[in-house]
Amino acid sequence: MKLPLYLKLTLALCFFSARQFASAAPGDLDPAFGSNGRLLTRFPIVSTTFRPRSNSNALAIQPDGRIISAGQAVVQHSLGGERNAFAVIRYLQNGNLDESFGTGGKLTTEVAQNDTALAVALQADGKIIVGGFATVGPDNFAFALVRYETDGDLDLTFDGDGKVITDLTPFLDEVTGVAVQPDGKIIAAGFANAGSGTDFAVVRYHENGSLDSSFGVGGIVRTDFSGGVDGASEMALLADGKIVVAGTTYDNTGQGDFALIRYNTNGSLDESFGTGGKVRADFGSDDNVADLAVAHDGKLVVAGATRLSGTFDMAVARYNADGSADATFNGNGRFVEDFSPGTTDRASSVAVQQNGKIIVGGDAHGDGGFDFALLRLNANGSIDSSFGNNGKVRTDFGGLAAPGFTNDSLGDIVIQADGKIVASGDAEVEPNRLHDTALARYIGDPAALRAVSRKTHGAAGTFDLDLPFTGSRGIEPRSGGATGEHQVIVSFSGAVTMTQAAVTSGTVTNYSVNGSEVTLNLSGIPNAQPFSITLEGVNNGTSIGAVEVRMATLVGDVNRNGVVNASDVAATKAQSNQVLDAQNATADVTANGTINASDVGLVKATAGTSLP
Repeated sequence: MKLPLYLKLTLALCFFSARQFASAAPGDLDPAFGSNGRLLTRFPIVSTTFRPRSNSNALAIQPDGRIISAGQAVVQHSLGGERNAFAVIRYLQNGNLDESFGTGGKLTTEVAQNDTALAVALQADGKIIVGGFATVGPDNFAFALVRYETDGDLDLTFDGDGKVITDLTPFLDEVTGVAVQPDGKIIAAGFANAGSGTDFAVVRYHENGSLDSSFGVGGIVRTDFSGGVDGASEMALLADGKIVVAGTTYDNTGQGDFALIRYNTNGSLDESFGTGGKVRADFGSDDNVADLAVAHDGKLVVAGATRLSGTFDMAVARYNADGSADATFNGNGRFVEDFSPGTTDRASSVAVQQNGKIIVGGDAHGDGGFDFALLRLNANGSIDSSFGNNGKVRTDFGGLAAPGFTNDSLGDIVIQADGKIVASGDAEVEPNRLHDTALARYIGDPAALRAVSRKTHGAAGTFDLDLPFTGSRGIEPRSGGATGEHQVIVSFSGAVTMTQAAVTSGTVTNYSVNGSEVTLNLSGIPNAQPFSITLEGVNNGTSIGAVEVRMATLVGDVNRNGVVNASDVAATKAQSNQVLDAQNATADVTANGTINASDVGLVKATAGTSLP
């Protein structure tokens, strides 16, 4: 996520410093989106003397594939004059404006006197949360949240008017990241003024917009990282409910370092993370963080910029779940790329594909100005040469904009369910005057959307258990019989071919490919044994390499937690004689279509076994 220009200038003052389409290959612009993969969206020009700017700082993808953009646009303000307001746009999957949203697919919202949206999140009910800052007085920025109904109307159940302003201090407070908990509570992270500097700030709200007093002090947590200027650029809500924020901490010379903090669910520092809940990383010079992503295995990927030799370059770091540097990533957990040698490059966003590859988005200097810049790394931190031009893609909006004006700035990237990559930001269409919201979509890897272990439970039918592609192994608690037979189904977003399948334990008896679905039949799989299945040579017209499914068998582990014990026996007894469905299918460990005494007996017989 792109930090606002205001913060960059503020930090500097504080320290007195400073292809055309031949085939649909990964990294190519998607010809099915906008105008050959690119589009510009303009908000109304509000006067004949002022040419407004609009941009996109954050993206979200709805479950139906529609794309939400949040940023700012200049409006004729109700308080008089032209001022910034929250700007939200919804696009259809093909890039057309969604006419059912706002006015012709667009809307602007005045929160206070001058406002900018920097973050967006979707609730389970489809409502849209947008966060940023609102100017509430001279040089006084406050946390600002707005919630919209699915059609773009303000949600009046959110603090009465759809808007919440939290003025943490009388100077500089901004939301840069927002997330929604499963219970509907809303977490906003950013930074808040702290006299001569700023602190990391996290605020939690109830679903109705009121502060959650069970979090921090009165719903608010502020963390001073190093006594100077600190601030979060992005946040992530982890599967266990803990909160990670990533940002920058500056020393008294104005040199920045990567900084991460993890909080417990009540807002206290999680001392099992890093040192006392904090992690600091120095690339060797002036560093700053722009974005954070959580990989499917729980590792943390942070992107930004570092200045090692006069100009800024893209910088990426990956951390283990405990905050330690991940040595399997480029040898030391860090990666630096001079995208355009000798000029300024920076990463403003990062996302992790299902296969573990990392997409880094930002700006790079090109002919006559800055362009959208994308870089793809393999999971081990090496550049993925199969993406774009030796791992890099540069996109100039010239041609859509007026000729000769090519300053484009990337704000955010997201990965769709089908593996395509959407980038947003702004493009300069008149020099120093008019910027339009800009989006581009790129071909990605045909994502393996789902992997399952499938069993036929007699007349009750087939039931699937989800298996992950990375991270913790999916546990199959149902018996494979005396010969250890199991069936795994891997579904892709589009038709694929493959060359072979392999398994680290047991045998792939046979496999078949039917369009976008691969079916693998396994035998000789021992119990209480972790293993991996690899689909090799997966291809959709362009080679995308191997796809790995991580699995383990543990008969009787009804709760799928890696150990068979009394709780599994109790769970099986509780489901005895119940109608078999997707929720209780793990209790039918004999896979015969009924949960009965034979299942209880088998779980008891395997009690005490566990995965290594």
